[in-house]
Amino acid sequence: MLHRYPNYFSSTIVILSLTICLLFVTVIVTCSSTNKPSVVFAETIDVAQFAYADSDAAGQNIYTINCDGSVINQVTNLSTGNSIISPPAWSPDGQKIAFSSAFDQTIYLVNLDGTDLTPLTTGAFPSWSPDGQKIAFQNDGGNPLAIYVIDIDGTNLQKIADIDSNGTPDWSFDGKRLVFVKSEDLYTYDFETLNMEQITNNPGSEWQPKWSPVDDRIAYLYSNGSGTGDIYIFDGGINTRITDSLYLEERLFDWSPDGTKISYGFSGSTYVMNADGTSPTLLFEDILAQAWRPGIDGCPRLVSNFSTGAPGSYFKVSGNNFPPNKSATITVNGHYFGVIPVDNWGAFQFSFNTSEASIGFYLVTATVNPSRTTQFEVNDLAPLRPPIDNTQIFDIPPNIAFTEFSFLPIIVFE
Repeated sequence: MLHRYPNYFSSTIVILSLTICLLFVTVIVTCSSTNKPSVVFAETIDVAQFAYADSDAAGQNIYTINCDGSVINQVTNLSTGNSIISPPAWSPDGQKIAFSSAFDQTIYLVNLDGTDLTPLTTGAFPSWSPDGQKIAFQNDGGNPLAIYVIDIDGTNLQKIADIDSNGTPDWSFDGKRLVFVKSEDLYTYDFETLNMEQITNNPGSEWQPKWSPVDDRIAYLYSNGSGTGDIYIFDGGINTRITDSLYLEERLFDWSPDGTKISYGFSGSTYVMNADGTSPTLLFEDILAQAWRPGIDGCPRLVSNFSTGAPGSYFKVSGNNFPPNKSATITVNGHYFGVIPVDNWGAFQFSFNTSEASIGFYLVTATVNPSRTTQFEVNDLAPLRPPIDNTQIFDIPPNIAFTEFSFLPIIVFE
């Protein structure tokens, strides 16, 4: 893969090595009347994290990829020759993944960091309830095939319906219903009324329904037997096709957490489009992402409350949408400053005191997984920025500022 990313030089030809996040950031350089450039960072992609199953020489495992494609983590380390039957399924809080193994036809739960791999039950195609307390699934190769629900501790197994092909169940956004495939059409089951209802009656085959995470729309694949499978949306009794014969790779599709977009596979890569099928855009090249992580609204962000300030100013830096309950390592212009805890919502804040800082530019990087960078400038012509709250304060020492930056593109082959 070929990437284009910035390299920075100071007036003394000092190279600033930025973190991996800058591989996917657009940098715009403009000059002020004093010939001191200001640097503006603009993120290029605004989607959340994904999980997917991929194969190597040893077998198939589950990986996660960050929203900008910069970092891939291996979640599972299954035995040689093992494979994943169905796409991985995120827990509603984005901290666990359920998957089914072809080796022993068992559904497993695993933490996002790969710890606490726990067998749940025999079966395939797991789907989490919105409250995170239950898993819907189908028995794998049972006679007859059937849809079941089970608590995540392995208790309270409940049979929902017999089926005659892969049912691929999925929960409604409110947790009150299931949608699944039976006799190649879509059916729903209502947990309050205990009623099962057929909602489609098409001449072809339907499979892999996915309920919108925010409303009653249901996306599903439909094939008329031609060997292709288009994505349709069922909404209020109306079926609308939103793709046009994009091959069976399309089965690897999912809703965005806010219900506005749908990701899908095509020609070995991952694309994302609006939920009405408009504006298809390449997202990940040579990766078939399968499951959109809930609980993260867009890419991690790092911003400074002011872009410039006089010497002695305080700059507050805020991070959002980072992996929750982790630690962020803070560096400035390549110098280590400390560690900040990330809260339950993926957010953190800290401040910088520039009383001893030299005039110039400061690139602040917070590294969790992934990293993000923001910037501010200490400029004696700018207003003095007083402290505004009691966030943790780092004192910036003299002689680490960068000045007179220029931008050079570099081509890197991976």
